[in-house]
Amino acid sequence: MTTIEDGLDAIRSIAPAEHWLAVLVTTRPDGEPGVSVVNAGILPHPQTGNPVVALVSQGNTAKLRNLRATPRATLV
Repeated sequence: MTTIEDGLDAIRSIAPAEHWLAVLVTTRPDGEPGVSVVNAGILPHPQTGNPVVALVSQGNTAKLRNLRATPRATLV
């Protein structure tokens, strides 16, 4: 069984070679996928301090509107 920590370890080993670039897939209002290349990394959660995967995005972008409307995504 794979744990969250196993997944974070995999990200820590792979991401530097990719310069911490990742592909984010969200759901557009019409149900189609919205795809973006983003910078991502592992940071402490601001409330719990637990390690989480985070991404960088500007304020009023389609990817943020998509995530707020449908709060799930895939990050590859």
